[in-house]
Amino acid sequence: MEQYLPQCMETVLNQTYTNLEIIAVDDGSTDGSLAMLQEYAAHDPRVRVIHKENGGLISAREVAIEQATGEYIAFCDPDDWVDLDFYAQLVEALEQNEADVAIGHCVLEFEDSTENVLWEHKDCVMDQRTAMLYLLSRASTAALWDKVYRTDLIKGIILPQYVTVGEDFMRNWYIFLRAQRFAYTPVCGYHYRYREDSMSKACDKIDYPHTKTCVFDILAKESPLNDEKLRAAFWHRSMRSMIKDAYKLIQSSQKVSNEPHTRQMQTTIRQNLSRLLTTASMPLYYKVMACIMATPYTICGWLSSLITLGWVVKKRVKYITE
Repeated sequence: MEQYLPQCMETVLNQTYTNLEIIAVDDGSTDGSLAMLQEYAAHDPRVRVIHKENGGLISAREVAIEQATGEYIAFCDPDDWVDLDFYAQLVEALEQNEADVAIGHCVLEFEDSTENVLWEHKDCVMDQRTAMLYLLSRASTAALWDKVYRTDLIKGIILPQYVTVGEDFMRNWYIFLRAQRFAYTPVCGYHYRYREDSMSKACDKIDYPHTKTCVFDILAKESPLNDEKLRAAFWHRSMRSMIKDAYKLIQSSQKVSNEPHTRQMQTTIRQNLSRLLTTASMPLYYKVMACIMATPYTICGWLSSLITLGWVVKKRVKYITE
């Protein structure tokens, strides 16, 4: 992260919203990131550096959340950067609408191009149910880093440390269940650097506890939904994740240890196949993959090995695909 950190820190330090407490967590880095952060802290009293042994993204974020003293909280990954007025615009949306969460959006930064991600084109205020439907129906709503939250909504939310995929969605799920009012503003001010080597893209050694299906299994048990439309949206999103994860597990180098979980996913996909195929909003690609994943385990492995495109098309997947 050393090569990206200066751009990230400079854009945060120079925000037009200056009343900032910048908590920089060094999660056991082995490059020059810690020294760089300490240099920033020496020149700007708003910067606090926390050094800890490597524990992963969840533990790093939870250390920062525990230490945060401000009324609001936002997240920024060290390989990304933000427009200089981004947080000012989100805080304004939060305060003017007396909201619990302010939602902006991002610019996808590919090596050779950029792409703005928006799911609405005008300011709007949502109640909890509407925001939950957006969270379930649009993957671009799941990120933590394009939002500003009231800090008291986040405090006390502790996630399983083994979750490495779907952590943003899971934390947002619990936050959204606590929040009542959401303000959206169509500002693409967070720049998400799309890197092929990033943690969220690595799946060669994936196993069940590190899948989004695992996250949905946990949420289904802990947060049963009484609203029929929310249940349908939850089913839709979880089945798409399961189809994707079943493919990854059967392709993983750990396929032997994954086999029981893969077979269980296949059973669930078979049981839901008719509904999957008749759901108009389910993309054709997922329907085709569901048919493949529903075949017997050995045949499924053989068929999936023929899928050369997998879940990445031209090495560039739009953030809104999932």
